[in-house]
Amino acid sequence: MRRLFLILILAGCTQTKNQSICVMIDTSGTYKDQISEILQQVKLGILPYINGGDHLVLMKIDSSSYEWDNVIAAIDVPKSRGEAAHSKRVFSAELDRVEFESARYTDISGALLYCNEYMTNINNPMKKMLIYSDMQEELPRNMSRGFRKDEFSRVEFVVVNSKRLIGDQKDPERYRKRMDGWRKKLMQHGASGFQVFIGSGRVRSFLEKK
Repeated sequence: MRRLFLILILAGCTQTKNQSICVMIDTSGTYKDQISEILQQVKLGILPYINGGDHLVLMKIDSSSYEWDNVIAAIDVPKSRGEAAHSKRVFSAELDRVEFESARYTDISGALLYCNEYMTNINNPMKKMLIYSDMQEELPRNMSRGFRKDEFSRVEFVVVNSKRLIGDQKDPERYRKRMDGWRKKLMQHGASGFQVFIGSGRVRSFLEKK
């Protein structure tokens, strides 16, 4: 009985927490030429490192991002290794068929809201958002976006490959203040973390963090 008890404890210790991961891709004019490279990063730098029980959803950031039509593709990774490999191949093939139109505006907040609601519905214990964007939000007229107090409870954010705007190149403080502004805003609304990755090299360790 004691041996069985120890086995159960060890089994519990080796269990990994399932996670929901949302990847958002900016499709506004300044980011349009980055999309094919980002999709390659998703296929080679994210998809291989999610495990059975994890959920991955890919969304686009456009002029009106708070809607189901902005979901490009999604995958529930099966527990079986063989089934997981097949599902990942199907997901990767879907990305090869996706076409993007250049967006006039950049509704980042709408994408964050929809993505969070989507992941909350999946109900995995860990939620992570990866945002491929310059984080320069520009909303259409008469569009309103706001966050509730604990909107992003238990969500970890990473901004990846944040492209520098012309104004950022002339004055780097603009870029720094923009990232600081998003960090403060999201942390004030419950986020458990906010990081900026210059390249994609740290994404794997971020996904493997439990």
